[in-house]
Amino acid sequence: MQIQDTIWSIMINFSSIQTIFTNFYNQWLLGGPTRIKKKLLLSKALSNMLLWDTVRKKNWIQRNNMKKQL
Repeated sequence: MQIQDTIWSIMINFSSIQTIFTNFYNQWLLGGPTRIKKKLLLSKALSNMLLWDTVRKKNWIQRNNMKKQL
C-alpha cells in the first residue's frame, strides 16, 4: 500500500510539473512575449511548482498522522 501511494504521488507530481512547463512553453512560443512577460511566466511556473510541493507535503504529513492514529 505504501509503495503504491508513493508511486501514485510521484506520477501525479511528474504530470503536474510537465503540465506547468508545457503551458509555460506554449505561452512563450504563441504569445511571442517580451522579456518582462517571459520573466513573469517563468516566475509563475516556479511559484506553481512550489505551491504544488507544499500541498503535497501537507497531504503526506496528514496521511502519516492518520496512520499513526490507527
